[in-house]
Amino acid sequence: MDDNIFDDVFRTIVYKLPYLVVPLINEAFGTSYPDDVKIERLQNESFDGDAENERITDTYLKIEGHLYHIECQSYEDKSMVLRMIEYDFRVALDTAIEGDNLVTLRFPQSFVLYLRRGANSKQKDLQAKVIFPNNESLTYSVPCINVGKYGIDEIFEKKLLTLLPFYIVRFEKQFDKIENDDKELSEFLEGYKKIADKLYNTLEGMDRIEAYSDLVTYINKIADHLLEKHKKTGMEVNKVMGGHILELESERLKRIGREEGREEGREEQRQEDEKIIAEKDANIAEMSAMLKELKSRLAVYEKV
Repeated sequence: MDDNIFDDVFRTIVYKLPYLVVPLINEAFGTSYPDDVKIERLQNESFDGDAENERITDTYLKIEGHLYHIECQSYEDKSMVLRMIEYDFRVALDTAIEGDNLVTLRFPQSFVLYLRRGANSKQKDLQAKVIFPNNESLTYSVPCINVGKYGIDEIFEKKLLTLLPFYIVRFEKQFDKIENDDKELSEFLEGYKKIADKLYNTLEGMDRIEAYSDLVTYINKIADHLLEKHKKTGMEVNKVMGGHILELESERLKRIGREEGREEGREEQRQEDEKIIAEKDANIAEMSAMLKELKSRLAVYEKV
């Protein structure tokens, strides 16, 4: 099964909805960037001499002067830590600060997002020991986030919405059972109904409701890919998520109708108020004219 779709979806989220990656960075490094922090997407390609040695990273961002490098990985790979060192060293070289007698290399803060790593994996970080010619050494550590570790409630509590398209990966070994057992299918779909409801409410609270249809599209895209041989389950997931979009669109149109109705009502009320005010102004003007006439008559009587 071609897993390039995972990279494609992750990179698309970073490109189209970069603010959704911020909570992921907060989770990995214990930072507290707000949802609306300014994010600068940096070039994720570098070359070691020529195009044949091109290195492509999944995500390379800059936030408040700090560089962040994120890789999305399906399976655990013993060479991953070496690739991370290679990527990060390249970034450090590209951003090196040259002084009079000293060159400063600053590595980016990096982490790996694992999609299929066991939720109970005991290894928290990727680590490599680097020994220098003078025998001094340091341990290079890269934090890891395992998608399977996070349940629906925790995902939404921490706003880790970037994980939602990959939520289904944890069920891969259960697809046959889900496909052939209505009870299992029903329980499985309840999770997606919960995701649909919570996703809308969370994005609305973040004032990012425009991202809803995009995220649902990515959720369905991964589901369609993984459930290619489990048509029934795939169709039901699409019904739950796609149907929710239709309901939301219906609610949106109803809300617009109500708002337009209220606006029309306000306009009618405004016109009625203006009419009443105009009538009162006319009455006041008429009474003022009458008083003026009476004063004139009184003045004539006083002369007599």
